[in-house]
Formats: sequence, C-alpha cells, structure tokens
Amino acid sequence: MSSCKKDETFASLVADGSAIDVSHNRSSKTRCLTDRQMEKIYEKQTFYRNEITQGREETMIKMQQDKSRSIVNDNLLTIPVHFIVVHAPGQSEGTGSNIPTARILSQLQVLNRDFLRKNPDAAKTPAIFPATNSQIQFCMATRDPNGNATTGISRYATNRNFDDNELQIKGETTWDPSAYLNVWIAPNIEGLGYAYLPSPQSLPARNEDGVVVLTEAFGGPNSGAQSPFDLGRTLTHEVGHYLGLDHIWGEGCSVDDGISDTPQQREENYGCPNHPSPSCGNKGDMFMNYMDYSDDHCLNAFTVGQAAYMRQILNTSRAALVRPGRTSCAVDPDDPDLPTCSDGIKNGGETGVDCGGPDCAPCNTSPGNVDAGITAVRQKSAQEDCSGSTRLGVTIRNFGNITLQRVRIVVARGSSIMTSLNWTGTLPPGAEREIELPAFILSEGNHNLIVRTEHPNGSIDANNSNNATNFSLTASGGNQMLLVIQPDDYAGDISWMIRNEAGTKVASGGGYKDGRISLIKEEICLPNGCYRLIVKDSYGDGICCDYGEGWYELRSGTGDILAASDGYYGYRETQWFCMEDLAFSRLNVERDQRLQTGNRVRKTPAGAIKSLN
Repeated sequence: MSSCKKDETFASLVADGSAIDVSHNRSSKTRCLTDRQMEKIYEKQTFYRNEITQGREETMIKMQQDKSRSIVNDNLLTIPVHFIVVHAPGQSEGTGSNIPTARILSQLQVLNRDFLRKNPDAAKTPAIFPATNSQIQFCMATRDPNGNATTGISRYATNRNFDDNELQIKGETTWDPSAYLNVWIAPNIEGLGYAYLPSPQSLPARNEDGVVVLTEAFGGPNSGAQSPFDLGRTLTHEVGHYLGLDHIWGEGCSVDDGISDTPQQREENYGCPNHPSPSCGNKGDMFMNYMDYSDDHCLNAFTVGQAAYMRQILNTSRAALVRPGRTSCAVDPDDPDLPTCSDGIKNGGETGVDCGGPDCAPCNTSPGNVDAGITAVRQKSAQEDCSGSTRLGVTIRNFGNITLQRVRIVVARGSSIMTSLNWTGTLPPGAEREIELPAFILSEGNHNLIVRTEHPNGSIDANNSNNATNFSLTASGGNQMLLVIQPDDYAGDISWMIRNEAGTKVASGGGYKDGRISLIKEEICLPNGCYRLIVKDSYGDGICCDYGEGWYELRSGTGDILAASDGYYGYRETQWFCMEDLAFSRLNVERDQRLQTGNRVRKTPAGAIKSLN
C-alpha cells in the first residue's frame, strides 16, 4: 500500500523532506507487490490458490506429526543465485543504477545471515515466537547455463521501464529458473519488490519466476540502500515469497497465512511497533517476522513452520535448485563437480549441455533433428464477462538442433479439440516463445485440458515425451457485475476486493495512476451467493472530498445498484450483499473513521529524517 500521495521517487521524496509519513512511519513505496502479482495468476489459473493452500496444510500436518524433529539438524540446502542489474545505457559499474559488485555481495551476506539465523539482531525476537535457522543458504553462481565461468552477475542496459516490460526483460536475461534463483535489481519499479509463489506441485512461468527488488531497497548496511529499507531485508522478504511464503497477515482475523505457528494477525504492520502489539486476540503480532511490512531494522525472524514449508518447496517443485552435488555454486577445489546429466548446465565432464563425456549419454549431433515441445501454459483472459471465453498462452521450446519454422498447437478436452493454431515463424534451437491461441468457449466449471504440439516443420517429432502437458482451469459463469469508481486526485491509493462467504478473494483491483479523473470501470463475474466488497484507501482519507468528489457503485448487469458510497470513509469501507439469479439484496455497510490530515504531504519533525547520503 502506498502512503504518500505524491507520485515521487524515493530519492526526490527524501530531498524535499517528505519521505517519511510519521503517523504510520511508511515510505512512499509499496513494501511488496507480490499480492497484486499473484492475483493476476489466480485469475488466470483458478486452481492455483487451492494448490498452494493444500500444500501448506499438508506440510503443517506433517510438522505436527513429527514435533521431535528439528530443522537445525537437517542438511544444509544451497541455492545458486544469478543477479541481474538493470540500469540505464551509458552508466558504468558503480554509477547510477549500475550498482557495484560490493553492494551485491553485502546483500548476499544479509540474505544468508537472515536465513541461517546468524543475523546480529536475532536476539530481539520475543521468546513467545518459535524462530529458527532454516538451514538454507545462498551463493553466487560460478557457472552460467552453458558451463562458462561467471561471477553470477549480469548487467543489462535498457531505457525500457521494468514494470511495463517485465516479461520481455526477464525473458531476455533469465537463466534456467530450475537451476538458478534469478534476482533482478531494477530502478523505478512501483514497489520495493515482488516474487511469484510456487506450490509443491507447480512453479511460476519461466518468464515470471524469480525475484524483483527496487535498486534503492537493495544492499546490506551502509552499502547505498535507502532508509528505512537499507538493511537488505527486502530481498529476504521476497525470497520468502519465492520459496512459497505468503504475508504473515490475512484480510482480517478470519484469513490466515497457512502457517500454523504464526499468530493470527488483522493486518500488516509498518514502522516498528513495540511488543506486545496484539490483534485478533493474539499475544502480540509477530511484526518482526520477515514476511510483515515493518521497517528493516525491526525484522529479524522466520518461524519453524515457515522454514518447514520453504524446505518442502525445495524438496518438491524447486528440488532441482538444491540437488546434492548438482549446484553450480563454487565448490572446494579438492571436491570437483559430480556428474550432472540433467541439470541444464554444461559441467562435469560433459561435452555438451547434459550430454557427452564419460558419464552422460552421447550428444545428438545428427542433422535434421526436429523436436518441438511445450514448457508452459497460462490463461491469458481473466474471464470477467461470464461468457466462459478463454484464451491461452502456450510457451513452445525448440528442443531440436535445427530451426523450428512451423508447428501445430492443439488444445483438447477429451477427444474434442477446443482450439488450435498453425504457427509459423523462426525459433532457433534452444529458444522459447509464447504463442497466443485463438479464444474458445468453456461451460461454467472445472476443466482438464491437454495442450500439445504436432507436426513440427511438417515432419515427425524426434521426441514425443515433451509434446503435451495437462492444464486445469475453472471457467466463469454467473452474474455480470460492474464496479464503477470515480477516484479523487490520488487513484493510486485505491484498491478493492470481493470475498465470498468462505473468505476467499474472488475479484480484486487497484494499481491505478494518480491524477486520473475519468471513471474506472471493472467488469466482474460472480456466481450466486453472498459477498463482501472491501474498498480501501491506503492513505486513510477515502476518495472524497478534499481532493476530488470521489464515489463508487457496484452495479448488476441490468444496471441495479448493489452497493454505493459517497467515498467519505477512512482506510476502508466494507459492504455486504447477496445475489441469486439476478435477485439482489444489500445487507450491511461498515466504514473506518475518516483520517483528518489537513495537508496530504505530511512532514516529519525537524531532525527526524534519516540521511540517505
């Protein structure tokens, strides 16, 4: 959530003395954008949220059944890291956003200390919380995917905005995400960072997977990062997401993070509260947990349950990162690499990538080997119009040794072909490309689809094992809704969500641009049932009336108004409503007390601003 109403960068806010909001001690940058990014994934792959939830539940049950087992006695898991420094063209190393190697190494040291509980502030964790060493460590990659020596740092010059070109920049710079943790250090992103969550069964798409951190929030103490995010805890927080953890709070006391030993917590914390700071009937929020929003100097612990779940992810969907003897990190010179014939890296005695040498199968050098396969499928349409119209993006890879020029891509449900595309183009050996398929209609409900490639280059595929993959999705159906918002001058503060009776988030939005005066219109499709609409303002002054006459309405497909507001609330307003086959009823409204600020840009008292120089 953004707290400062001005669209200013980290540095300019400090320069004019307004970087700190003393009432909530928040910076102008959103602490983390993972929730927003994951909502996009959940809308496309509706099964994925349940898959994550089930994985956490199973891990917590297993942990409770084996209480005598201590993680600190488990084997040490090592993750190789590839850092990508995104900077403007013409910036030499150590200038502008092209940060020096020393700053990267200082950040890596913080990451290791935090995950191994060797952080100097570990003793500050209150004894009521079960903090632990996760037995997970990180090291710089010393070989790139082709087996060449590397520092583990890539530098990427571009004038493109990272937020607007995330997938393209990632696609051009990522190393095999099954073998490396890719970390992009980028200037001018909207928040401090984000990552996409895995489940024990699934990983994010190749051009999404990894961690993104704002340049100003990256680096260890005294390395050049900016207060109050200058101790390297942003990367610790985002790597927690990368290894499966959610934020420690839920949406109110009825929603949990799925980890049994973190306390129920009403909402995120900012600044650095004093313990105990209770909510939801707990003995105190665990505001010092790395997955909360507190300032860097206040964060110092993961719990046993969090560590157990991160290790579960590393033993399942991310197992390729940490297989013994298969890491591409530096090893003792007296302990050379073991044979690694399936890690996607040319190493050991291999003469090619995962082939040749004394231990692996011979490399296939025969001419004309054509092999097309599928590496990822994602749902591109959000299915907001209740029609069941679905559009898929299918990532194909040329596994062969000649250029792929055409291939047929088919989506089938049972024996019925739902859609297909005869793709033509140029795809060199080893390259990937996402292809958007024509839209098709599915009835409301869950569907299991098979996506496959056929007839690459008009011939027989040399390897059928990678041609097809299963993909599950839920098609929408129900009541067409329209949320209409007239924002005030600070639309960037507005976010909204709709939760069903079980507390599951079924629709959400936000991330609008400040200064927007036109109507915001969000189409929503909801099945019969009862819901609550929650509209938030991160600054606490609603959307009316000091900075524009804001309001909102939730309308049915026939124009009936289910919920309406004059915008004069505080941090949030909640409205309950029910619907059944176009019959609607409004139940209740709750709103926070409005924050009376007087001046939107609140200054800290003289001498209270920390220097960033």
